[in-house]
Amino acid sequence: MAEERGDMTLLSQALNTKSLLVSRLRIHERGALLREARRIAEEHDLTEPLVRALNNLAVVAETADRPAEADELLARGLDAARSRGHRAWLTQFGAALSASHYENADWDSAFAVAAETLEDGIQRTPTPIVAVFCVVKASFERGDDEGARAWLSRVPSDLAESKDVQNASHGATSQALYAFLSGDVGKGVDHLTRVWDMRAAREEWSQGCDALSFGADFAVLLGDTAATEPLAERYETVPESALTRLLRTDGDRLRAFRAIAAGREDVAADAFGDALAAARSLGRATYIAHVLADYGGWLVECGRADEAEPLLEEARRLFERMRATRWLERIDAVKPKESVAA
Repeated sequence: MAEERGDMTLLSQALNTKSLLVSRLRIHERGALLREARRIAEEHDLTEPLVRALNNLAVVAETADRPAEADELLARGLDAARSRGHRAWLTQFGAALSASHYENADWDSAFAVAAETLEDGIQRTPTPIVAVFCVVKASFERGDDEGARAWLSRVPSDLAESKDVQNASHGATSQALYAFLSGDVGKGVDHLTRVWDMRAAREEWSQGCDALSFGADFAVLLGDTAATEPLAERYETVPESALTRLLRTDGDRLRAFRAIAAGREDVAADAFGDALAAARSLGRATYIAHVLADYGGWLVECGRADEAEPLLEEARRLFERMRATRWLERIDAVKPKESVAA
């Protein structure tokens, strides 16, 4: 009908909407619909259909484990929203891009984009809340606990009681972060286990990634990796066909932590190797640095300092770029004394 009438706005919006009704397993069909929606919007200079198509294409790219493509779409969307004065989409794209900057080890940009594009005060929508979680985590990793708490206070306090799964999972993530900022790893992991279970019940495996990565990172920095065993167990329930590179990166880290606690050195070595391979394939520098630090630190503990040295040095270079004080202090603490002195 829209095509017959020559209504290009309606046609582009209809293609956008149809893409959301297609089964998530038919990802190529969804992409084709959205690319056509984008083409029509660009050809006819239609702001709302264009930014909507770019946002939906970014979601498809992320779901298909193509993060670099998603980043390009988010940057294009942010430019379009900024140039056309579209405040709501500026916030949406800015929040998503801030989270990507965190993952890509460009933390200064993550903070800058979040400060520019997020509304003041409490955040009420999912993507800005995820961006807040990322800058909370970066603040903590930089040793700025006060800043972390200030950012976290911008997440609604009643989300965990929501009937909406996405809101409830964000509420539980917020509770986990408050527990970690108080130094309680066990309680934080309990909250993240709830997050994972909510997502797993809907087979939303990729949306459970933050539960794994937040649990792994805070447990390392707070000195209690053994507490993450419940997350390791849940990771192993993911169907093989649903395993993305990000899930493998943090899931295999958690498998390594469990193996270390059980004294199974061979399993830990394999799990760290798998995690590092997945992280390098993914190409997100923050995740690479986390695995390098974990793997290198464990090799030192095993008396294999020569093997650990290049891993820890690469991690140091990345963390220096991020100004991740807590990780740098951990590297100094685990490196052999003669290596630190040198």
